[in-house]
Amino acid sequence: MEETGYKSLKKPKKLLNFYPDPGRLNHKVFCFYSNKLKKVDNPEKGMKIFFCTKNQIFKLIKNGKFNNGAHIAAFQYYLSNI
Repeated sequence: MEETGYKSLKKPKKLLNFYPDPGRLNHKVFCFYSNKLKKVDNPEKGMKIFFCTKNQIFKLIKNGKFNNGAHIAAFQYYLSNI
């Protein structure tokens, strides 16, 4: 269960982990994947959930709407390993 209100129905697969900010000591990102999700609660206040296709995500990146480097890295890694 996480802040989105969704719970993985099976053990998430670990994709990768990396340090996104060189020189920032111990900030480490861990990326997991699951395709078996169930909505069990509402997301945290202020959070909106969007479901997008791969092409929609590419458009969001191009338009600067999906602009978190760690999220983009996880997305690209996922695409190169499916």
